[in-house]
Amino acid sequence: PNKYIYGFLVNVLHKVERMHEVCSFFDVMLERGLTPNVLTYNLLIDAFRKGSQLDMAL
Repeated sequence: PNKYIYGFLVNVLHKVERMHEVCSFFDVMLERGLTPNVLTYNLLIDAFRKGSQLDMAL
């Protein structure tokens, strides 16, 4: 998968509030040397914000 597929997966998991999987997919993305785009970072920040984990978002 490319960074766009990972971004899509992060978005879907964020919408169903599965934060553990969001973090896992993001970690795998980084491990594979893929650079997240602005949209993926924004989704992560929003997901942590909605999950009351603002410290993780920063």
